Amino acid sequence: MPVPRGRIYDRYHRVIVDNQPLYAITYMPAKGVQAQERLEVAEKLSTFISMYHGKNKQAQLDTLTLRDKKEYWYLKHIDEAKKRLMEKEVASMDPSEQYSTILKRINKEEVNDITEEQLNIILIKKELDKAMTLTPHIVKNEGVTPSEFAKVSEHLHELPGINATTDWKRAYPYGDTIKKLLGSITSHKEGILKDKKDFYLTRGYSPNDRVGKSGLEEQYEAVLRGRKEQMKYTINKRGEIVDSNIVVEGQQGKDLVLTIDIALQEKVDQIVRDELKAIIKKYPYENRHMEDALAVVLNPKTGELLAVSGQHYDRKQNAFRNTAYKALYDQHIPGSAVKGATVLAGYQSAVIAPGDTFYDKPLKIKGTPEKSSYTDSSLGLLNDQDALKRSSNVYMFYIALRMGGEYHYQYNHLLHFKKRRFKKCGIIFLNLDLVYRLELTILMRVQDIKVLIP
Repeated sequence: MPVPRGRIYDRYHRVIVDNQPLYAITYMPAKGVQAQERLEVAEKLSTFISMYHGKNKQAQLDTLTLRDKKEYWYLKHIDEAKKRLMEKEVASMDPSEQYSTILKRINKEEVNDITEEQLNIILIKKELDKAMTLTPHIVKNEGVTPSEFAKVSEHLHELPGINATTDWKRAYPYGDTIKKLLGSITSHKEGILKDKKDFYLTRGYSPNDRVGKSGLEEQYEAVLRGRKEQMKYTINKRGEIVDSNIVVEGQQGKDLVLTIDIALQEKVDQIVRDELKAIIKKYPYENRHMEDALAVVLNPKTGELLAVSGQHYDRKQNAFRNTAYKALYDQHIPGSAVKGATVLAGYQSAVIAPGDTFYDKPLKIKGTPEKSSYTDSSLGLLNDQDALKRSSNVYMFYIALRMGGEYHYQYNHLLHFKKRRFKKCGIIFLNLDLVYRLELTILMRVQDIKVLIP
């Protein structure tokens, strides 16, 4: 039977991914059930449920192929269909070849007059055909009305293999907030991921089991998945179930607790959205290509993620969307966040020591524009901690200069770098996993620096 996945909570145990209960109609075929028997069950079940309703009607009908309709026609006209093979053809073909040939000889016009009621039967039978022997398969779990559920429950004795039970679907109490990071799962129709089929089957999954296909749902599939109930069936010579016993109790998946504070997350989302909206409105021409704003809030003592926000402005729709995943998965040129790594690299390469000071004032390398911190004037004498607090570009420039072997910088002169030292500074940054492309231009966060490398 369907077993719910584990819930996902924020750091204060507020539910951010839940399971919403659903009515469900399932089918578990006994051993040796034939196509004609499944058709009879489908015809009877179709008097109690509809496989399409409202908006999804055409989408459901579009899933039916010409072959589906021909197979239905074949089962309803078996004697007539068999006459479409000559005796010598029957003698020279195995059963599967005979069946395929008969289907080819059923004209498209013969199935064009199938009624809407018959199409409903075909949709039901198509689901019944997917069921594995003695394994429950979901026939319908979306849009099952209380009336449908009650009617099926009342007539189970007329519907061999059918059961009226409960299922679940993922629910998101906070809407789209970090939903892309949380990820999604497959539907029972999609089942296990095709590119990992063997992986799932060897771990006890059934082909139609729902699995995580993105985000945390995929990352923590082994934790969130439930343990399915395992049954032992006793069947008679006719393949009918005469007794059953629970071998392994079903169990809901384990819960996942995140470091995210969902209340803080909502506030950060609002701030980022408001700031993006304001800067586009204030400087529409200068920011005519701006469409994304990202922010990550961490606990500096533990590194825990408290909020991960991404806001995207869709100019065509004039609307904002949550795109938190971009903060973690997209590539971005490092900004001032790399300054902490720059100071650490300075320590590791022994070009500075804790407490060392530099005077923050504009620098100029010959042949390039003047460079400064966020102000064009001086920030004065700064040590390493002050430089990080005040986001000094100049302090970082001096570290980069020393890492390249330049200890005697002079205003408006060329730099003299030592090749061996320059390579070493690159290795340090790469070990920090912060630079995907090592050039002096990135280290110093300026462009077109002219240097002399002996």
